[in-house]
Amino acid sequence: MVLLIPHRGETGDQAALPADYRRILAVVRAVGGPVQVKAVGKELGLEMRGPPLPSSQGSSGAMAR
Repeated sequence: MVLLIPHRGETGDQAALPADYRRILAVVRAVGGPVQVKAVGKELGLEMRGPPLPSSQGSSGAMAR
């Protein structure tokens, strides 16, 4: 198993986060409000590929396995 998100420490210090996480935080803070993931990715220079995900309307809320 690969841990994609590091365990939180008690300090809450942003310097403890990996550089990519700090870049994401900087983009979100610069917007100053709600922001879509697609906009964050674009600001970071990431290319969005593939078809859009299906809507969650009518979903029971359970994750598919």
